[in-house]
Amino acid sequence: MDRPMVARYPSCPACRKLSAELGEACWKVLQDWHDAVAAPDSSSHSLHGALRGFGGIVPANRVSLVTPMGEDRLRVVASSDLRWTGDILISLERYPELSTVLKTGRPFLAEDVKTSPVLRPVLPSLEGLGIVSLMAIPLELSSVPMIFRLLSTGPSYGKRDVTMVCAAAHLLEHVASAQPTSASRATAWKELVTRMADCVVEVLADGRVASIEGRTVELFGRASTELEGTQAADLFWSPRTESSGRHLFRLLEPFRGGGTWAQTTTLRTAGGRTTNVSLAELPGFIPRMLLAVRVVDERGLSLDDLPLPAFRIRGQTVVAANSHAMELSSSPTADELLKLLTGTGRTLSLKGRTGSVEYQIFRHTLEEPGEALVLLAGAGPWADALQRIEALRGSLARTMRELEEAQQRMVRLETLKSHFMASSAHELKTPLTVLQSYVEILTTDLADGLSDEQRSFLEIVYRNVLRLRRLVLDLTDLAALEGGQISVEIGRVELGNIVDRVVQDMQPRAREGGLRLETELAPHLPDLRADGSRVEQVLHNLVDNAIKYTPAGGSVTITAAGHGDSVVVEVRDTGVGIQPDEKSAIFEPFYRVTGHRPGIAAEGSGLGLTISRRILGALGGRLTVTSVPGKGSTFRMQLPSWPEGDTRDD
Repeated sequence: MDRPMVARYPSCPACRKLSAELGEACWKVLQDWHDAVAAPDSSSHSLHGALRGFGGIVPANRVSLVTPMGEDRLRVVASSDLRWTGDILISLERYPELSTVLKTGRPFLAEDVKTSPVLRPVLPSLEGLGIVSLMAIPLELSSVPMIFRLLSTGPSYGKRDVTMVCAAAHLLEHVASAQPTSASRATAWKELVTRMADCVVEVLADGRVASIEGRTVELFGRASTELEGTQAADLFWSPRTESSGRHLFRLLEPFRGGGTWAQTTTLRTAGGRTTNVSLAELPGFIPRMLLAVRVVDERGLSLDDLPLPAFRIRGQTVVAANSHAMELSSSPTADELLKLLTGTGRTLSLKGRTGSVEYQIFRHTLEEPGEALVLLAGAGPWADALQRIEALRGSLARTMRELEEAQQRMVRLETLKSHFMASSAHELKTPLTVLQSYVEILTTDLADGLSDEQRSFLEIVYRNVLRLRRLVLDLTDLAALEGGQISVEIGRVELGNIVDRVVQDMQPRAREGGLRLETELAPHLPDLRADGSRVEQVLHNLVDNAIKYTPAGGSVTITAAGHGDSVVVEVRDTGVGIQPDEKSAIFEPFYRVTGHRPGIAAEGSGLGLTISRRILGALGGRLTVTSVPGKGSTFRMQLPSWPEGDTRDD
């Protein structure tokens, strides 16, 4: 008559073969154990529960289920002693009986550990634990090779015990292959996690990659199909220890099971990206691990730096979540969670580890188009703090709108100002030209008929006409510069000629003020790549300022020398200098320093330095200043030199 297990699995030849070797009583024991393990609602419906029930099959003080990870290590998948399981990695060389099973693929039996030559190297440790007999049985669960390891402090195991454990191992394979409910739960939970992480790695109990989804090429440098079957630990390395990720499962806390996440650890991927890696067991009879890999944004705050459940949402998709959010994911389905997070509600109720919790939803729009940060805060200080932040955000948003409106008004006023300057300068230029011409006629062609007093009056008029004309030209240049319409003609410029003309023009003013105007030009001075008339205008402004603010007895020196692929021109004076808090202000339009210069009249429009800096910017150069109050100032302009070997004139 067929044994019960043979009737339950009629197409299994192994069950029929084992039934011939075992009696009715043995099969009754195996049937009771099998039914307890296979029942979904039973406390034994897990690998740990199955191993704890082994005491009714054969005498055993400890039953462990291990699987090889790589060439030299084993992982304890389950054990009758729950303290010795989960993240435990053991060295293969410390367990010669397991090494023997892996090499031969056959069961190992030591009826007396003292007489086994295989166990001689580890006999002291076995005797220290009181172990008198040992067996190791190979099996395969969900395509993962594993080994049952049973230890007994008495009585000793025999061949019939080996047959019983082999039968139990075989029945356990049947149980593992018939778990559609747990497999369905695992699939749904994995689908939810996949929508929250940059990459999700499903790992078999022996550490091999079963499947991998997400940005695999970016993170690991290989396609998902190339990574399947490789060791998951080889995909990472630890930046903290500068070591490989070989001990990935030691870096993470022990598995908690049921879709609850272990501690998040920062690891680098083989592709060089810094990531936060969380690990959990997938719900199911045979434990599989799930690695959620989330890229750390090295430019700013990572979601895992936040102490609350946090989600990054793009449109209608959850694209990332932190480890706190993962702990909530066993409650809603993917669609339910997405609906809650992307809706307009302010609260939601989710099931966490300690039961249902009411959360307040806080949303913040991110810089990336269509993206938002969603935080969940339960009752307590975090919720109160986020409510205050929400209120501050509302106030800040109103302030920002007001500032934007004020900025828009300023832009309009600035546009009106530039337009007014340009149109005013244009309107004044023609009458000033006519006035200048008539004064020149009076002071030259008709000078003989004028009295000394009349000639003096005309000279005063002429000087002020020239001054007003310079102001109009400055306004015209400033308006053109601000409107981006300044006219420059780039060509090959001989700097020495410009310096000579400026010195010749400004020498009378220097002598009149009791100053020395000198030059120090380096030999073989490179030509400039610039607009000659604009460079002369800037140099004229700088020398004019230097003379204006240098007392009698002082000096103004123009130096020039090549400097790499540029030419540096400096105007150095021994004047009263510039106060530190005025250095940046002197380049602002219409700014004139009226203090700290006793005995020196403040002349000019306050536009010369502004125009000079902006002209040099348009020519690809720059203007800087250094100054010591009471000792003088140095204005330094740097311009590109004409490329060496280029014989073109322009």
